[in-house]
Amino acid sequence: MKKFLCLTLCVILCLGILTGCGKKYNVSDSTIFVEKKGAIVATDVQTFDASKYSEEDLEKFVDEQIDAYNDKAGDDVISLKSLEVEEGVCTLVIKYDSYEHFAKFNGYEIFVGSVAEALAAGYTFDDVAFASVKDETATECDKSSFMDSDEEYKVVIFKNEPYSVHTYGDVQFVSTGHTKIVDENTISFALGNHLQGTKAPSSESTEQATETTESTEGKSASDGSVSDEELEGEGETSTEDIVFPFDEQPKDENIAESLGYVYIIFK
Repeated sequence: MKKFLCLTLCVILCLGILTGCGKKYNVSDSTIFVEKKGAIVATDVQTFDASKYSEEDLEKFVDEQIDAYNDKAGDDVISLKSLEVEEGVCTLVIKYDSYEHFAKFNGYEIFVGSVAEALAAGYTFDDVAFASVKDETATECDKSSFMDSDEEYKVVIFKNEPYSVHTYGDVQFVSTGHTKIVDENTISFALGNHLQGTKAPSSESTEQATETTESTEGKSASDGSVSDEELEGEGETSTEDIVFPFDEQPKDENIAESLGYVYIIFK
């Protein structure tokens, strides 16, 4: 489903539909909001040329893609919160019932759960530079600061996509590669970021060997998730068969690949 957002994020907001997403999600940069009950709300912000695209075709396309995914999942696990365009900037807000649905719909790799669950899912915290975060100030530290703690820390692990990540708890530790503190709950992950108080990251440190195993794809740390098998198979709507000349903004895959992983530990 990653192609779906690549094709539509810069265009569907020309619909000018506002469904009331609340001030919390009105941000100037693309942000993933990790909600306390397991949901993800993603706000995507991009420049937009309203003179080039058909509102009617895009509205139909978006509805079909969301409906097709929800039909396969057997429930309304994805919902559109708002669509808005203003002064050449479009903002899309979508709510996902879980991080698994966010990952599958967009083609991203993300994990949300406890540190122990991340380890069980095949992630490693080795060879990653970390910093502790207190009062929005970073101090380099060893992973043992949270790995050996009795605190029940949660972690967000996200790969290769430049987003800010907002957690429902205060950020306690963060990987240092391409990160920047926005506030006590939010970390920016993008090329050019440097975590104040830490050494500038090297290219090697941001390309950690933290791949998950195939058996963990689509796995949830919470009950009620939908497996890959349940969301795949005959009859699935394929975005590869849908052609829209909307994706005119070039995307440098080398930039995305160089970001590597970000680890955000919070409580």
